[in-house]
Amino acid sequence: MNSTEPQRSARVRWIWIASAAVATVAAILVVMWLIPEPASAEREADCAVVEGAARQWQAAAESLTPTQGATLPSDPQSIVEQYTEMAMLVHTAADSVSTPEIEQHLTDWADAADRLAMSERVDASSPEPPETIEEMLEIARPIDEAAGALGELCPNMPSAQQ
Repeated sequence: MNSTEPQRSARVRWIWIASAAVATVAAILVVMWLIPEPASAEREADCAVVEGAARQWQAAAESLTPTQGATLPSDPQSIVEQYTEMAMLVHTAADSVSTPEIEQHLTDWADAADRLAMSERVDASSPEPPETIEEMLEIARPIDEAAGALGELCPNMPSAQQ
């Protein structure tokens, strides 16, 4: 038997052991990276703000959605005012949180709500109102995207879609 063969098989064994150890450590690091970190007290407080804003948004949106047999207010200005108040509500929420990611999503939501309010204006200085459902959905899409992202960050948030 060759004396280098036992050395080589020992070396191969150590390479396999080292490779297995590295793979195990890598797997553990990946799992730790994928597991969400526990929410800090700051983030929990910010999520409470998000949840409150979402509930208020829902209530306001429901008031703008006619129930069966009901009609929307005949005064378009009141609809614009409600959308403007909804946008201000979300801007206020964005200004009161300290988690940058939550603040950014709330700001995106509020900016989209501003565009929504502007789309409802019926005066000569405002841009053309959306004429199709697709145009309206394009205006509302950032609201849905921001609400979805906030729902992932704050799992107790109610649906904020209008």
